[in-house]
Amino acid sequence: MGRLLPSRSCRETQTAKLVKEYSQFNYRRRFSPPSNQAPSAESLAAEPRKMALTNLILTVAGVTAAILLLRSDVKQSATIFRRNVRQIRQWLEEETVTSSKAAEKAKPKELESQNHGKDIPKDDKH
Repeated sequence: MGRLLPSRSCRETQTAKLVKEYSQFNYRRRFSPPSNQAPSAESLAAEPRKMALTNLILTVAGVTAAILLLRSDVKQSATIFRRNVRQIRQWLEEETVTSSKAAEKAKPKELESQNHGKDIPKDDKH
């Protein structure tokens, strides 16, 4: 029979312990000078430059990502707008054709001013 694996919760606990130990090690390594040496002035002066460069790189990456997302969003919006304009134009053309056909079928109505003199009988004043 093969080797038994530890339970999932036990593995998660072991993983959490390893992560914690590693992060503590990294913290100590980054922020504490070696026990036998004090930090040099050059290394202390280089830290702000490294941070500034990192901030610049992260800012450029963030702005680039935002521009790419907005650019694709604008393209998608423009495509949808063009499709909507085409549909509205089609509806207007259909409505124009329908109304012109309806106008052709309807009899032209006579104006009241033309109709006024013909319909009213004149009384004889003898």
